[in-house]
Amino acid sequence: MGWDTQPIVMELKKVYEEWWSPRQLRSWENISQLNPRASLQKYVTNILTPFKTVEDWQALLVKKTPALGMPVSKTYWSNALKLLIGPCSGYCATSFFKTVFNSWTTSARYGHGDDCQCILGCPDTRDAVSHYFPCTHVRDALSKAFNVELSSDSALFGSESCVEVSHIQHVATMFVAYHSVKLGHAGLIWVAPLTGVYSPVRRAFLECSFAARSELAN
Repeated sequence: MGWDTQPIVMELKKVYEEWWSPRQLRSWENISQLNPRASLQKYVTNILTPFKTVEDWQALLVKKTPALGMPVSKTYWSNALKLLIGPCSGYCATSFFKTVFNSWTTSARYGHGDDCQCILGCPDTRDAVSHYFPCTHVRDALSKAFNVELSSDSALFGSESCVEVSHIQHVATMFVAYHSVKLGHAGLIWVAPLTGVYSPVRRAFLECSFAARSELAN
């Protein structure tokens, strides 16, 4: 499983214990009696989702991203977070966070098919998020989709002194393109290792990268 698995399990356990505690049930019962039409959604959300400060998010991202080769300074993530809650909010931000928190549907993350390699045909690699960040086929597709050379990490992610909307979109596009290929071209992915011909999968990834860039820009 991915590096985020154990914390999620512990959070679910914590939420479950909080949800069914006698004190919590009595509180919700009292609210319902006072106002049978009262919406409990906001109340429950406030209880189960404690407020996180910018500093909390910075610390979490600095801890999570070294395995991906992304910048780990608080300055970088402070600037990135401003974009994620501003011009890159919504679908773009969700796709970005699903990437940096290892939420891709890779075989490496789900613990099945450990022998599955990069769906784009890189030899001696795993179907894992940590591989796709430096994957030459991914970077080539992104370079063409964004019409800019993205072979270097600073061009792909930005740097401590410069992180822009396009850098957030690069990471988000990887997530969308990968899952678009897996969902819409599963047959190509399964046939490629048997035939040794990966060019159809790479073309599909390139097409999905162009489509993702356009979608994320809206």
